[in-house]
Amino acid sequence: MRRLIVFCLLCLILATATAWAAGTAVWTKLPVTGRGPVAQVITVVLTSDATGEVVSTSGDAAGTWTLHGVVGEVNMDPGDSTLAPSASWDLTLTNDFGIDILGGGGANLYDVTPETVFLLDNLGINTWRRVDSPLTINATNMGAANKATLRFTVKE
Repeated sequence: MRRLIVFCLLCLILATATAWAAGTAVWTKLPVTGRGPVAQVITVVLTSDATGEVVSTSGDAAGTWTLHGVVGEVNMDPGDSTLAPSASWDLTLTNDFGIDILGGGGANLYDVTPETVFLLDNLGINTWRRVDSPLTINATNMGAANKATLRFTVKE
């Protein structure tokens, strides 16, 4: 009986550690209707793992999403200050070639202040980035079990 209890406790500890091992990202998309180009608002709620990281590819339980269109800015909201990421956390949003569409603009983000990262060309001018692939979020240095919300629009 004692071995069974020890075994069950060990399984519970390992399952908990595994569940926190990759951080989580909950992706949602909402179509924008009305005049103008067709667009989708993508919202991603990040929760870091024990190491302060999240790695996630666009999609939901039904599968991976391939996004088609252009992205001009990414808004980041750390939300509640008790669960906000650590100061100077970092974010990349990479396409299927591994290129960060933020162009490094997601480095050293604030912990409790919402921010907007404008996508810049190599001359430092605001631009739109073409996306025709799934996107992968890589968030680091967030601190253990902290949260942030990203929101961006993909216009076709």
